[in-house]
Amino acid sequence: MDAKLEQLETTLNNINVFNAGKKREEAVALLAKLLPEVESFQVETQRLRDTIAHERRNASFQREINADLCVRRSKSAV
Repeated sequence: MDAKLEQLETTLNNINVFNAGKKREEAVALLAKLLPEVESFQVETQRLRDTIAHERRNASFQREINADLCVRRSKSAV
């Protein structure tokens, strides 16, 4: 994806009055190729964010359970 982004950036940076039509079409074609990869990347990053949030909730819940067990253990030892 990085190479395609660089190619798009180069194409956009090279647009001038004399080649605007051709370069615009080239940029549109590059965007059309890049868009599915960007969408897939967004889906994957959202999935990872969701996983991280879920794991953080699990870790927090596990800390609560551990604290409760420590309290129970100390009460039963007395």
